Amino acid sequence: MNPTWLHAELECALGNLMKETPATVSHLAEFIDCGVEGDTAQQTDRNEDQPRWTKCGWCPEETWPESYLFAVELLRICRANLDLMDRLELLETLCALHVMRSLTTQAARYSRNGVTRPWPACRLAVSDPDGNNRTVKQVSRATVQAVSKTIYDGLRHPKILSSPPPNDCEKLYAEADKRYGHKLFITIGKRIGLIVPRRGAGMRFVLSSRLLRLLIVALLPGRRMTYETFKLAAEAHFGLAFDEAAIGRANAWATGVGTGSFGSATDEWLARMLEEAGALRRLSDSCALVENTAVLENREKTP
Repeated sequence: MNPTWLHAELECALGNLMKETPATVSHLAEFIDCGVEGDTAQQTDRNEDQPRWTKCGWCPEETWPESYLFAVELLRICRANLDLMDRLELLETLCALHVMRSLTTQAARYSRNGVTRPWPACRLAVSDPDGNNRTVKQVSRATVQAVSKTIYDGLRHPKILSSPPPNDCEKLYAEADKRYGHKLFITIGKRIGLIVPRRGAGMRFVLSSRLLRLLIVALLPGRRMTYETFKLAAEAHFGLAFDEAAIGRANAWATGVGTGSFGSATDEWLARMLEEAGALRRLSDSCALVENTAVLENREKTP
C-alpha cells in the first residue's frame, strides 16, 4: 500500500536477482542479443562509448492499476525462496500473463467509450482441464470469444485511428489483430497453457500446473490464506473465475445473462490440483488453507 516502499523494494529485489544470475546465463543472453537477434542491437547500440539505451514509448496514465498489481507480483516472485531458475521461469510466465491482462484491460477501456465498470475489466471462466462440466465449459468458451471481441473493438476505437484514415486501413487492422490484438492474446494464452486446445475450435480457459504454481507464489502476501480468499485474489488480479459465484459473474459479463447454477461443484478440480501440489490444507469441510512454502515471511514486513 506504500508506492515509495514498493518501488524501492522491487528495484532492490530485481538488482539482487541479476547478481544471482550465473555468468553462463549472462553470456547466453549476450549471444542471443548480439549474435542471433540483431535487430535490437541495431536500434540500441549507438557506439562503444554510450550505454545501450533507447527511447521507449509512453504508457497511458489509466493503466496504473494493472501495472501496480504487476509490480506487487514481481516483488513476491523475486523474494520467493526458490531456485534461481525456478524464479526466472515464474517471471517469464508472469510477464506473459501480464501482457494478456494489459491487452484486455486497456482494450476494455477503449471499447467502453470511457464508461467505468467494476474491476476486473474482463472475466475469464476457467473450466476443469478435462472439460467434465459441460456448462462451465460453454461459459469458458463464451468468455474467450468475449475477450477477443473486446480487444477487436478496442483496437478500432476512433481515437486510435489516424485522421484521415489511411487507404489500406483494413490491412493495417488485420496486421494489428495478429501482432497486437486478440490473436496475440490467444497465441500467448496457448503457449502458457491458459487456453486449450492448441489447434482447432472450441477454445476455453484452463489452468496448468505451471500457472497454478505462479498463482500460489504471486497471490499470497504471506505463507497462507484461506481457499476462498485465494480464489477472490485470482479474480481480482487476473479476472480468473473458478467457483460458481465467480463463473456466474463471468457469464453475465460475457453474455449478459446471469446464471446461478452450473451443476456439480465447479472448483473441486482446483482444490484437487492444490492438494496434489501440496499447497492445500483442509481444516474442516467448510474451511481450507492455501499455503505457499516458498515465501520468506520475514521479507514481507513493511515499515
